[in-house]
Amino acid sequence: MVDPVERTLLTTGILEAAMRSRESGKPVATPELEFDYRHIHVSELRETGKTYQVIDNTLPEPRNQLDRSSAGS
Repeated sequence: MVDPVERTLLTTGILEAAMRSRESGKPVATPELEFDYRHIHVSELRETGKTYQVIDNTLPEPRNQLDRSSAGS
């Protein structure tokens, strides 16, 4: 699923403004965040468990990409 760019702008903009406000101890104006944003109904895109129906004990476990103990062997 891909989130709309407006959602990314909102979340990063709010976080950045909160950090600047905390540092200065004053409210920060955010005119760049004044735009229309309509939430997209994504319930049809969410996992409902159907893909898990194909998993059984014959499928191998995925390799842990963070496990470096076997690196180089």
